[in-house]
Amino acid sequence: MAESSIAHVYIHDVEVGSVPLEQYKAILAEIRRDKRLYLAQAGEYLAASTRFVIDLVRLYIFVLGTMVSAYAIYCAYSDFGTDAIASFQNATPAQLSEGLRVLLFASVLFAFMAIALQVMFWNKRLFQARSEFQVAIHRRICKLLEVPSEGPMRVTWIEERAGNKSKGITVQDLQNAYNSAVNK
Repeated sequence: MAESSIAHVYIHDVEVGSVPLEQYKAILAEIRRDKRLYLAQAGEYLAASTRFVIDLVRLYIFVLGTMVSAYAIYCAYSDFGTDAIASFQNATPAQLSEGLRVLLFASVLFAFMAIALQVMFWNKRLFQARSEFQVAIHRRICKLLEVPSEGPMRVTWIEERAGNKSKGITVQDLQNAYNSAVNK
């Protein structure tokens, strides 16, 4: 690796500075050695999982209430309602529990389908966990360059090896590409 290798730092796709590649890689290695970030990342994954479970329960209650309300409206405005009430009176406890089990299973299935639709069409970043490592790298580089830390950061570099130029791609590049694809 030549000494002329430089990591260029971009915030909001505007170059705000550059650091020697060796210093950038040293920052990355130091951040990867920080055990607190692993604990913070585990907490972030736990928070994302908790958000998923809370949303699942919320949608489950909504779907179950919608199904019971639709059934009540159907029973109230048709002859089926009086037949249904008569069949409930004549049903055994096993038949009633089987019907309730089917209703609960169907509402869980519809809740999962509602979450899948929500992720696909409305809120694509609903269950995305923030990378604590990326936040730490971002903070450290911005502090080093003395630039504002708001906005997405991208770092690129060019390594010169025996006359060949090869473009380095970092995790930030991959994350930015993913975010731009998701937000479109």
